[in-house]
Amino acid sequence: MSFRNAAQLAFVVASLATLFACGGSPRGAPSDVPTSPPSTGAGAGPDTTAEPPVAKMSGKIFAFEKAKEHLRVDKVGAKDGAFEPDGIFDHVYEVDIEGPADALFVISTDDQGASNGDFAVDTLVATEALPQEVAALGGLGKHTGGLGVFEGPTLKSAPDGHLPALAPGRHTLHVHLSGKDVPKGGGFRVLARFTDGSVVAGPHLSSH
Repeated sequence: MSFRNAAQLAFVVASLATLFACGGSPRGAPSDVPTSPPSTGAGAGPDTTAEPPVAKMSGKIFAFEKAKEHLRVDKVGAKDGAFEPDGIFDHVYEVDIEGPADALFVISTDDQGASNGDFAVDTLVATEALPQEVAALGGLGKHTGGLGVFEGPTLKSAPDGHLPALAPGRHTLHVHLSGKDVPKGGGFRVLARFTDGSVVAGPHLSSH
């Protein structure tokens, strides 16, 4: 492009300076105006923020014994989701378990370790059916007392009392149950249900 005189050139320069000062851009030049974000419609990629599904697998219970806090602390009441002191010391048991358990049960037993049907507490709630291994003790979660499940200082139980599935791997749990309705004699056994639906019986305690 050529200019006939200095005055014309000065006019063009002044016009360009005014254009840039007002935030514009000459034709063909890149703009600083933000562009729209990528579409999240049907053509967008999958949402990777969702939690992965829980693995369907069984597990093992290695140990079930009285914890150091047994009959020394008061953290739970007798009902499902009762995670407040009830004025009665808790029976506290340490459970060494491996695998994604999604329910725990503590049942009373006779001297040989077989269920005697006298007492049961668990992490099932409302109308969730008890598995056949302990169904004779109530039938539904609302028919049995509750448990408070801790891993270290963390309460693993949900607010309503059910147990969200543990992560695969090994866990040391402290299981609290209120001493309110615990029978005076006999023993206890722990059982766990895993995410594949299997129910595994743990060791038997001859006294509780």
